[in-house]
Amino acid sequence: MEKNYLKQPDKRRIEVKQEIKWNFINDYLSLINSFGVMIDNGFLSLFQSLISYVNSKLSNIPDGYDIVEEYVVVECEQVKHKIS
Repeated sequence: MEKNYLKQPDKRRIEVKQEIKWNFINDYLSLINSFGVMIDNGFLSLFQSLISYVNSKLSNIPDGYDIVEEYVVVECEQVKHKIS
């Protein structure tokens, strides 16, 4: 009997609320990482600390879940304006 190594993950999805600014910063740091400035050991050490800090702001995804889709949700609230 052949083992099935391509097991289907649980299809249950959850939504995790994150601040968009930390996603933007994470994307920006990924871009910086692609420029090859990591030759400088001092910069690399500080950069890795910064990446760890940003990842800690985004780490509210429970174990066993992978990101399958990202989008922006805008919350709106009706505001009553005072007429002067």
